[in-house]
Amino acid sequence: MDEPGLTSAMDPAFPIGPLDAIDLVSGTLAVLERMAITGLHCCGEADWRLLLQAGPHILSMPPDAGIERAAGALSTFLERGGWVAWGAVPTDGPMGTTVDRLWRQLSDTWCELVNAGGCDPVRLRTQAMITPACGLWRHGVPQAEQVLAFTARLAERLHDQAVGVRLSVGA
Repeated sequence: MDEPGLTSAMDPAFPIGPLDAIDLVSGTLAVLERMAITGLHCCGEADWRLLLQAGPHILSMPPDAGIERAAGALSTFLERGGWVAWGAVPTDGPMGTTVDRLWRQLSDTWCELVNAGGCDPVRLRTQAMITPACGLWRHGVPQAEQVLAFTARLAERLHDQAVGVRLSVGA
């Protein structure tokens, strides 16, 4: 489920209360769980503790969305087997010419999560996937190809780290 409105769920001007919003999302996820693995995507800063209460199997967000403020909740989510789809490739601005800066941003987020809330660094890498930050509907074919090429390169780095982490801990 893509629910960009949840970035404003805590705002008093939001048309419904935060718990009502999460209840609606949770109900939708519950219906979908009968047919598929469910995920929740929110493309900006949000109250991630609240969003995790909706019960997704996969949480999708950009690395700079403020998840470190909910490090403990994310740790619990990962311990329960949840996955994070890191929207590490921007779709709303320049990407650069290599993935190095994007990888550093993602790695910095992981370090903050480990330091802030005790997230397991192994789980952060082995229960992760790389995606574009948001949709590609505003992009032409060449731009979309570039976003997806960067996504593939970052995913390869993630895979290499996840394999390395597993080997170093004897998994």
